[in-house]
Amino acid sequence: DITLSFAHLGTVSNRREIALMTFLDAIVRNKEKLGMIRVTLVGHTRRIIANKFDDLIQEKILKILPTVSQKKAHDILCQHTYALQLNADIFPQLVSTKIYEYGALRKPTISINYGGEIESLIKKCDLGYSVNLKTDNIDEFLIKLSKEDNRQFKFNIEAY
Repeated sequence: DITLSFAHLGTVSNRREIALMTFLDAIVRNKEKLGMIRVTLVGHTRRIIANKFDDLIQEKILKILPTVSQKKAHDILCQHTYALQLNADIFPQLVSTKIYEYGALRKPTISINYGGEIESLIKKCDLGYSVNLKTDNIDEFLIKLSKEDNRQFKFNIEAY
């Protein structure tokens, strides 16, 4: 029985792979404490991810899929507990359109970021959780999340 599952839709590049690697490193460090966990990446992902986290792939914790249709991507997302959103340290002002798509699908988002607009938006619109890699402890966050009882979010994105 899966305790936590995350799906990321779209390309992982332009330094977003650094946030992803930080997230996956935290999973590696805390696997025993997190229970059954699954991370699915849908879309173009830099080869470095598969190379560095081959153990997670072999253990069926990490799954990397190619680009699929939007419908298929949404179907995959719906099979996971959380949507995963990644921001690069060099683009704190950028807010990915994915965040609105995830909100429209009413899928709670875990944003791995470095602060900035995305962090404010997630909190203001109650879209999920923001993990600021500059100020938050990602290990503590994941352990706490694994023990949480499905909190409900408001998904206040009508204004967008």
